[in-house]
Amino acid sequence: MKKLSKTAVLQFLFYFTWFVYTLVLLRVSLFKYTNLPELLFSSDRFYTRGLNLMPFAWKGAHRFQFLRQIFLNFLMYFPLGFLLSMKTVGKKRRPLYLLIPFGVSLLMEILQYAFYLGAADITDVIMNTLGGIFGFACYALAAYLFRKKQNTLNSVLIICMSCLAIVQFIFYLVGKNWAAFTIIFH
Repeated sequence: MKKLSKTAVLQFLFYFTWFVYTLVLLRVSLFKYTNLPELLFSSDRFYTRGLNLMPFAWKGAHRFQFLRQIFLNFLMYFPLGFLLSMKTVGKKRRPLYLLIPFGVSLLMEILQYAFYLGAADITDVIMNTLGGIFGFACYALAAYLFRKKQNTLNSVLIICMSCLAIVQFIFYLVGKNWAAFTIIFH
């Protein structure tokens, strides 16, 4: 009975972490300039639209900003790959799950372009996909290295990730000004 409750708690924490990650990903990717009610009901919201189909193209003297943005795109999708890898251990078609970061990233860029929520950029798709693949590979390596203690590894990782998710969720609930997140990911 005790083992079942521990498993249930860990599973809840895992899905809570996934939920918070999804909220933050949507906020940073789609709603950095607006929010959902404003998007749906306001006629005077901020509109911006751009399209860049040339990979790793940067203009002018803002090279540091460009490199920072590339790194942050990579970093933003790392948890997606990591969480996917945790959930798919032992599945037969596990490598197919590597397509999910690409699909999610492509969907976000299409939505940004379609709803005038920002610039759709092929570099973002590439770096987001690579970040997801790297996160997937990092967990796979950790699971391989700690294969005899995989349950302990999963427990520790889920607890650590859920602690970060709780902090992010508090910021999400309390803060209406997303300056801390939008400054980083802008």
